[in-house]
Amino acid sequence: PYDFVPQAEDLKDMFGPPEQYPQMQVTSFIDGSEPPMLLLWGEKDTAVAERNHKLLSEKIREQDGDVEVKTYKDINHVEIVAALTWFWPYKTPVYQDILSFFEKHKKKEEKS
Repeated sequence: PYDFVPQAEDLKDMFGPPEQYPQMQVTSFIDGSEPPMLLLWGEKDTAVAERNHKLLSEKIREQDGDVEVKTYKDINHVEIVAALTWFWPYKTPVYQDILSFFEKHKKKEEKS
């Protein structure tokens, strides 16, 4: 899942002709039928830009989908995953946020 338009010649060659660029963008595939999504992002993430989760969450909402975004201060891409380990859960509440998200949607499912 990429969300950019290749500019460099080697990237243009790698990703194919311009008419195929939408095929590499996850937002092209959002139609509102997706399950609820939880997007996690750290403000120090240099691997995934903030713009990516904003574009994705906007597209999901435009299609009447269900999305929740959690951002974490002073956390990078790897540290979000590291927060799920036994030795670093105190860094940020990623684990609790995931549990809360699933509990909330489990309750919604039970009501329907």
